[in-house]
Amino acid sequence: MHYRVLIFDNDTTELNPLKILLKAKGYEIRSYPDPASCPLISDKHLTSNGISLPADFIISNVTSPLHSNLELIEDLKRKNFKIKNVAILSGDFREEEINKVVEMGCRVFPKPVSLSTVLSWLDDREKNIPGDRKLLKY
Repeated sequence: MHYRVLIFDNDTTELNPLKILLKAKGYEIRSYPDPASCPLISDKHLTSNGISLPADFIISNVTSPLHSNLELIEDLKRKNFKIKNVAILSGDFREEEINKVVEMGCRVFPKPVSLSTVLSWLDDREKNIPGDRKLLKY
């Protein structure tokens, strides 16, 4: 089974090694410099059909005044996308922000990011993805 990962990364140099490793593992990678450039966010009419998922994983490394990591997750939840494997990378979260992200079911990775830690998290989470899951076409 191949996995789809959405990567939001406005600092392309930081996650490029991860993208290379995931591509070698057979992942389908959809990468955006910010959430607003992703059709899941930018298309106001695109919502979950309750059956298909937009991705198996989301990894967000966004430090943008236009759209924060928290806003990204809130937008996806508002559109009824039930993505269970979300990782947020941050070097400047305050404790209350970390608590909110964790309450939303996300994993927080502090910067600088350890690729082996992220890969280990992905490997662990792969085991919980049903083989019959459907991915949204967009």
